Amino acid sequence: MEIYPFDKTMKDVFTDTDLSGIQADGISIRSGNKIIRLQVTEEVVVDDTDAIKKDLEAKFAQKYQGLEVEFDKYKEQMKYSLREEKNKLDRKQQQLDRQLNETQTMPIITTKHMYDGLSVATSERGGLVWSFKTVYAPKFVGSRKIDPTFAKRLVTPISIELSTNSDGKGNRLIVRQILGNKKFHHYHSMSQSSDCWGNFTFDGKKFNSPEDVIDFLKEASLVLETINNMSIGTNNPRGLSRLATLEKHLLKADDVDDSKVATNPRNARAGVDLDRQEAEATAVWST
Repeated sequence: MEIYPFDKTMKDVFTDTDLSGIQADGISIRSGNKIIRLQVTEEVVVDDTDAIKKDLEAKFAQKYQGLEVEFDKYKEQMKYSLREEKNKLDRKQQQLDRQLNETQTMPIITTKHMYDGLSVATSERGGLVWSFKTVYAPKFVGSRKIDPTFAKRLVTPISIELSTNSDGKGNRLIVRQILGNKKFHHYHSMSQSSDCWGNFTFDGKKFNSPEDVIDFLKEASLVLETINNMSIGTNNPRGLSRLATLEKHLLKADDVDDSKVATNPRNARAGVDLDRQEAEATAVWST
């Protein structure tokens, strides 16, 4: 079957519409099981012949014109229906593309990851949000060590939140409170929703597994142990000592009475272990 494009007209499809060439070939008569054929042997011009022929042509033209109108109407209906179906398919495709872009495959988080302090959720902006439970435990201001007996007052359970996009690349890193997930304000907080991390790079960094995220956020936790007094975000973070007060408790030497450095009971009940933190810091910075 031949399929005609919709931009063709009826005249393009039906080209032989001239009746002037129609000639009578004769007459056939059937009688029982016999057929009698009468052949044309001579044509004689009869006055009514032209009138009959013209009448036939006029009726044919009228019917043909009606067919043309119906043909064009049907063609336009089909073109409209095809456009509507194509628009529906395009809208469906766009919807599926949006859903595909917004869909984020959740990584497998094991109990070991959870016990290490890691959790993950999908982000409303696309991508994932990783949360790592740790403690804020500053030990240095610049290159000078804070008196541990004073530094332990600053120890606070926190979570560090890393956001990654759909490609697994980091685009946000912020310190939050353990309860309520509100912003945790420290000496390098720049606003209600951002922290300064100096040369510690996270933007565009690729994370391929939960282990990558845990290692990175452990390093971020250790970065917070040093307060860089050359790039302070706030001198008086909410709930912590003023920077001026902190600077009065900096050591000139490293000798300190270790018996005065133990984790206070409140943080101990929360699972804070400063000895373990110190060991992890040594392990990370030695690699």
